[in-house]
Amino acid sequence: MKKINISKMAKDEKNRLLLRNNLRYIRKYLGLTEKQLGEMIGVTRQTINNFEIKKCVISGPFYIALLDVILSFVDSNSELYDKELIYKMLTKEITFMETKYEFDFED
Repeated sequence: MKKINISKMAKDEKNRLLLRNNLRYIRKYLGLTEKQLGEMIGVTRQTINNFEIKKCVISGPFYIALLDVILSFVDSNSELYDKELIYKMLTKEITFMETKYEFDFED
């Protein structure tokens, strides 16, 4: 698998929009609530929700923090999650709608 250069990816607005658009799916895939993900990053549940409903744009620094947390979480639970799938979601090689996963959007 290719190494992800988070700093380089954060500079491209398309990558930040892609993460914002897929954030809810990624969070659900990882089995996290908005509150849990927010606590891992140091923001409120409402902040995560604002990104998921596309109310806010993800800044470069927040993108870096968010990816760092997501990738660290996947690395520390590698037996449970497909890191290659996450990578593809972050680089638009595949969308969550093209995966075999189903999501329950009730938190």
